[in-house]
Order: sequence, then C-alpha cells, then structure tokens
Amino acid sequence: HEAIPLALATVFGASLFSTFGTYLWLKHPLVPHRRIAYDVVVVLMPATLMGTTVGVFLNKICPNWLIMVLLVLLCAVMGKRTLDKARKGWAKESRAMYETLPQAERDDS
Repeated sequence: HEAIPLALATVFGASLFSTFGTYLWLKHPLVPHRRIAYDVVVVLMPATLMGTTVGVFLNKICPNWLIMVLLVLLCAVMGKRTLDKARKGWAKESRAMYETLPQAERDDS
C-alpha cells in the first residue's frame, strides 16, 4: 500500500523531467523533427492505463502477502525471460565470432 505514493512521486518526477528536460535538447526551429512517436503511444497508452487501473484496484482488495507473492513471481518470470534471451544472444555472438576466426585458430581451440 506504500507503493501508490511512490508511484505518484515517480510519475511526477518523470513528467517534470519530460517537461523541462526537452529544453536541453532543442534543435533548430527550421529543421522539422518529431519528438513523439505517436504510433507507439497509440499502442502503449491504453495498456498502461488499463494496467494501472487494475493494479490500483487489486492493491486495495488484496492482502499484503498476496501482493508480495505476485511481485516475486513477476520478478522471477521476467528475470528468467531476460536470462534466456541473454544466453541466446551470447550463443549467437559466440558462433559468429567463431566463424570469423581463421581456420588455424579454430583448430587450436
């Protein structure tokens, strides 16, 4: 239940940075450029808002132990997916590096 104020503070900080931080990277006014990828926003925002709404609702009705168990499970699943993807990438890079070695060096290893 302490996560709601922390989430609000995080959103507030991010919005302040996005508001004032854009002035740090101003480009020439005559050069056209898009700062917002609206096609990505259209895909992500509905899911983000729905997830936030459901999360706030479940946070109110679920006991603390259930929230903690669900968060640990979420971290475990996401960590496993990340490690699997990293292992596949490492294996692919290792194969690519091995194939670029000269034949004499391949025979040595």
